Amino acid sequence: YGYSQLNLSGGEPTLHAGFDKIVSTAIDLGMRVSVITNGWRSSLATIDRLSRCHTVAVSIDGPRTVHDHLRQRQGSFDAALRTVAELAARDQSVGIVSCVTESTMDFIPELWELAASLGAALLQFRPIAPVGRAAENDSLRLPLLDRLAVVAAALGSIGDGPRVQCDLIGTQRLLRGITSLVEEFQIGEMAQLLSPLVIDEHGSLRPYSYNLRGHDLGTIDALRDGSFRPTFERWRSAAIELHERTAAATRASDSNFVDWFELLVRVSQRSSGTPVSVQMPGL
Repeated sequence: YGYSQLNLSGGEPTLHAGFDKIVSTAIDLGMRVSVITNGWRSSLATIDRLSRCHTVAVSIDGPRTVHDHLRQRQGSFDAALRTVAELAARDQSVGIVSCVTESTMDFIPELWELAASLGAALLQFRPIAPVGRAAENDSLRLPLLDRLAVVAAALGSIGDGPRVQCDLIGTQRLLRGITSLVEEFQIGEMAQLLSPLVIDEHGSLRPYSYNLRGHDLGTIDALRDGSFRPTFERWRSAAIELHERTAAATRASDSNFVDWFELLVRVSQRSSGTPVSVQMPGL
């Protein structure tokens, strides 16, 4: 189908019984494999397993007390640090991914210093989506997106440290991109347009996000028996409508930056009538 990269996330992917086989098979097929882990299982055996992946990202959401509180597990921060340090010592491509809330915004510069001191190659900031526990807990409110984008850009310009990535996009750039994408959906190839293709723990296929509703694409069996391609062809028109709705929501936004995937989810939930009460994977 043209896909060349496999990204494993969760939950905690290393707990999956088929983790090692999935990684080995993907590598044998010539795919690049990346994994997001909470770093709790920091034994040498787990580090060995993670080291087989091309890229590893460890979730760290703030200083020790903040991270342990958000993860609701004492010692989570120290375990995550050990995992990053062990992987970096092996010259593994390792990064830190941080789920940013309103209450953790002020710790972003501290996270940059931490990533630099551990030898992490990447520091990724992911604004929390206002669903599940995040929608019910005031301490997990959505950060100011414009402020987050500016701070991330400033840290990324320092140069001597990790590469900084922020999962936000400027609204005008997004609108131009959606216009181009809608045109490409008429004739474009699957792997180019449907990225990422999400496979959940039950083997169900969804476009873009675990939480996208009303756009189910069957199960992993469809990839095996070849029936997925006609399913994708039938989905093209629904995809165009979804992106046009997303463009309208972007124009109505007061922010100069938006979280593209979270916006897609909200648009799909409004159009399908699904209440916004799902749990974000890995939170």
